Amino acid sequence: MYKEKKHAYKTFAEDLKSGEKLKNVMLIHGEEEYLVKWAIDSIINKYVSVSTKQMNISVFDETEMSSSDLVTDVCEACETLPLFSDKRVIIVKEMKALSSDSPQAMKDTDFQLLSTCIEKLQDEAILIFSARNIDKGKKLPKEIIKAGREYNFDRLDRKDLASFANKRFKQAEKTISNANMHLLLDETGYFNRESDYDLYTFMNDISKLIAASGGVIDEKAIRELVTRDEDTFVFNLLDSIAAGRKDKAFAQLHNILGDGTDEFQLIGSIVSQFELMYCTKQMLDEGMQVRDIASKLKANEYRIKNIAKYARGFSTDKLSKVLSSAYELSAQITSGLLKSSMALELFIAGI
Repeated sequence: MYKEKKHAYKTFAEDLKSGEKLKNVMLIHGEEEYLVKWAIDSIINKYVSVSTKQMNISVFDETEMSSSDLVTDVCEACETLPLFSDKRVIIVKEMKALSSDSPQAMKDTDFQLLSTCIEKLQDEAILIFSARNIDKGKKLPKEIIKAGREYNFDRLDRKDLASFANKRFKQAEKTISNANMHLLLDETGYFNRESDYDLYTFMNDISKLIAASGGVIDEKAIRELVTRDEDTFVFNLLDSIAAGRKDKAFAQLHNILGDGTDEFQLIGSIVSQFELMYCTKQMLDEGMQVRDIASKLKANEYRIKNIAKYARGFSTDKLSKVLSSAYELSAQITSGLLKSSMALELFIAGI
């Protein structure tokens, strides 16, 4: 008989509630960084008193120090007793050794030191290793899992995502029909392959819907406020370009086209976003506030606030040229002069 797979967030919640199943060494990882943070915060809130957090929480990030220094500091922190709290929490972020066995990731002597630290960890300490991506076949993840517990917070399925949204709507005393819940999930593009839409974005959209709605979340609000996958693509595209990473922008383009996204819908979203950005930029330059801009453009204030963040990074002349390119892009694809993928690549190259 088929048994439905339980998501790690449910297992973690059960372990945290029981207390007995929660190990003092944990590997918490996965694509949904919102859930990774939620799990770590839940542990801290359960075992560390608010007034002593500064004394009883240690956070180490290998992006800020060498592997050897990190291992030494982590082991010292693990040997330190908590002050006026049940536990001391040590959080280790993004260790290279979680996905590589190479000497560059971690020296053998450091691995032995850390393994001993894990093995002899005192009951008053909780040691958490956290990362987005790991390789469970490598030495360090194996050592952590053998000594403790692993929670892989990957993406939610449709049922769990609906439950996630319903819980927050209920807390805000809002109702949503089953049909509109399905519409909400579909509009986000969360289930599209390679989608950048995650739970952080979903929470932001839920907050917008709660703030803008009365007692009921309706279809109009969902269609107007939800950040669709195509919109997310445009914003991520701008983030990549602003960071000087056009290679990443091209990869994002190929991902969204590979998902089977309708090309004309994508182009329409690009044109719409840049039209709104251009108008918003003009009004910002005139000294208008976001609320007044939203009123004048008859657009939702949340959407204008998001657009304004990107508009401020461009001059009006630059946005005018980009918008002209977007119109040209649409005409070229509609007329069949250029293949959509090539036209979109040329558009990105010209921003």
